[in-house]
Amino acid sequence: MAGQAAETPQLELRVTEALSKDVGRGFARLDPEDLVRLGASTGEILEVSGKRRTYCRAMLAYKQARGQSRVQLDGITRGNAGVGLDELVTVRRRDCPPGQQVVLAPLDARPSDRDLQYIAGILDGLAVVENDRIRAALFGRHAADFRVARTVPAGPVLIHHTTRLVFGPTEELEPVHTMSYEDI
Repeated sequence: MAGQAAETPQLELRVTEALSKDVGRGFARLDPEDLVRLGASTGEILEVSGKRRTYCRAMLAYKQARGQSRVQLDGITRGNAGVGLDELVTVRRRDCPPGQQVVLAPLDARPSDRDLQYIAGILDGLAVVENDRIRAALFGRHAADFRVARTVPAGPVLIHHTTRLVFGPTEELEPVHTMSYEDI
């Protein structure tokens, strides 16, 4: 298996800001030619490596953003990868099994029971790994932020409609800069 990872095509791409409509959706927008070089298709999971690894769904960059060797990532994803705008990341295609269980720790007030049921549907299809920060857009302009405390199996998984989501206690963390360029 170790030899197989070395054979997986990878690219070094420069990070640029995501579109505001993509915030919290776990997308990495790339030039279609870069996707071909990676052996990936739209909708597949990509591993994005900066100071740490995070996982995103491959989407096509819009025409004005193509041909620049760039990947568009939102502030949440950049934080998960430990990179800023205009920094280099390594991107590769990655198979990601459905999670059996994902434990989420709210980073602010614990959402209501009604919101928790709604959140499961919002997160369906999101690729996560332990210690990722994720955001669920709730009714209106409200959002709930969580830290992925644990995944079963360990490693990157897809939240799927069969995944058991467990909501742990609210975490008191160091102040997190929740405002990014796309929020303005």
